[in-house]
Amino acid sequence: MAVRDMERNVIDFTKKNNIIFPKSTIPKRTFKEVLKSKDKEGDIQLDAHCWCEDKEGNVVFDPDYDDKFTLTKEMFNLTNEKCYKKFDPLLQKLCFKSVEKQVQKVFNEVGEQVDEETNRNIAKEILDHIEEGGEQLFNHCFSAGIAYKTCNPSVNLVCGSAGWIGKDGEPHWEYG
Repeated sequence: MAVRDMERNVIDFTKKNNIIFPKSTIPKRTFKEVLKSKDKEGDIQLDAHCWCEDKEGNVVFDPDYDDKFTLTKEMFNLTNEKCYKKFDPLLQKLCFKSVEKQVQKVFNEVGEQVDEETNRNIAKEILDHIEEGGEQLFNHCFSAGIAYKTCNPSVNLVCGSAGWIGKDGEPHWEYG
């Protein structure tokens, strides 16, 4: 049985038996809460999300992987309306510093960074890959955000909690 089929069976079972999963309605506020793991090589996984905003705070870039969350939305009774909450500035700095190594790996897989123009071309390739539906960058929001910022210097790169608004009007923070 495929994983998607198993997930569908679980959702159907929970609905049939009136099992309700509680939404994650409280965004994370500390690095200890955000830090998921650190492996032997020093790679860090964070429970956080990264996106880009304009000067007014409007989200201008956040790759759309909504098709990956169909069952999540159904399970938590969510709408398609996204919600974002920036971490405080210090927590954002800690998050960005902690993922530098992983972001560098993604950029290095595309090409060797030697100067600003080459770096911008690498960033464009990453963004083109995302635009074409490049699922390899799913869960690499920091790399995607930095690529967008590299090509669009006027935007602000931010990180924090992200998710969807529930049908009850409350947010569900899928990340952070």
